[in-house]
Amino acid sequence: MVQGYEIGTVASSLGFERQASLTAMFKRWLGTTPTAYRRSWG
Repeated sequence: MVQGYEIGTVASSLGFERQASLTAMFKRWLGTTPTAYRRSWG
């Protein structure tokens, strides 16, 4: 996850219409939310 970008911005740039859609797919793929993932990698 790129530091400094809001999750909504990342979602939009990846073609997701809603941030919630990215969050759901991310959690399905990696077992955690984008925010939690970002925190774990500091």
